[in-house]
Amino acid sequence: MIQQNARRGFTLIELLVVVLIIGILAAVAVPQYQKAVDKARVMEALPLLKATISAEKIYYLANGEYTNNFGALDIDVGTPDEETNTNLSFIQSTTNWHIKLREIDGNSIYAKSRFNEGLFIYYYLDKDTFHCCFNPNNTRSQKLCSSFGSTTTNECATDNTLSCYPMNL
Repeated sequence: MIQQNARRGFTLIELLVVVLIIGILAAVAVPQYQKAVDKARVMEALPLLKATISAEKIYYLANGEYTNNFGALDIDVGTPDEETNTNLSFIQSTTNWHIKLREIDGNSIYAKSRFNEGLFIYYYLDKDTFHCCFNPNNTRSQKLCSSFGSTTTNECATDNTLSCYPMNL
């Protein structure tokens, strides 16, 4: 009589090795995926900012000064939301961003992130530059901003509690 020594299924060690490999792959892949998603969200703000910047420059050519009022601009990138003040300088443009005409210096436009607290994209009209600014306590924002530029600067934001990286676009 011939004895059949057929193996059915996997051993516990084989299953543990497979689970370990999947865990290692997930630990590497998930942060990279999150970084790609965050970067895509930042890139979503840029066309909105650029449209607002163009409208501001047209307004400047016509009136000799920049405005803090979206109503004065020939642009429709969103609707006022609960954070709107009386001159409509704050608007909601997407589910991920608020766009604001800077009231303090009248010389910058910024997008405030709604998906990552403490993340801002500044554009300076006089310098014609973009900066990615973040709260220094937020490492996620810091890593995201550093992927757009190489050197840290504190002079980019009028809010000295933020750190900034120039964006090389």
